[in-house]
This record gives sequence, structure tokens and C-alpha cells, in this order.
Amino acid sequence: MNITLSADGVLVEEVRSYARRNGTSLNQLVRDYFASLVDSNTKNKRQRLANEFMALAMNHAGRSPKGWKFNREEAQR
Repeated sequence: MNITLSADGVLVEEVRSYARRNGTSLNQLVRDYFASLVDSNTKNKRQRLANEFMALAMNHAGRSPKGWKFNREEAQR
């Protein structure tokens, strides 16, 4: 289905440039965004991450356990 959206021209060009740099298209970014809004797995993942964050914040008083370091995979989540 085709839809028509209105957006500031400068914003659209910046997003198109972002899409090109990331090997995708403006249309795909919009489709992915819409899907993320309604995808139950995405909602569940967000909730799980929020719960994990709250548990860590409450159990570690905002500090990481002694000796713990981010690795690349964890930093990209």
C-alpha cells in the first residue's frame, strides 16, 4: 500500500543521506519503524530490556560489578 507523508525537506534529505550511508532506503527505514511500533516481539524486547535495566540499577546502585567491562557485543545492544 502506498501512503503519502509530509515532512520538512531538509529532514527528508538528511534521512535519505543516513539511509544511503547505512545501505538502505528511506522507504525501508519507514517500513522498519512502523513494524517496530506494532511488533509484539519488539515490545516484549523493550520491556525485557527496561526490566533488566531497572534490576541492574536497583541491585548495583548505578555501578557495574567490580571488574566488569563492556565488550563490543554488549555495547552494541
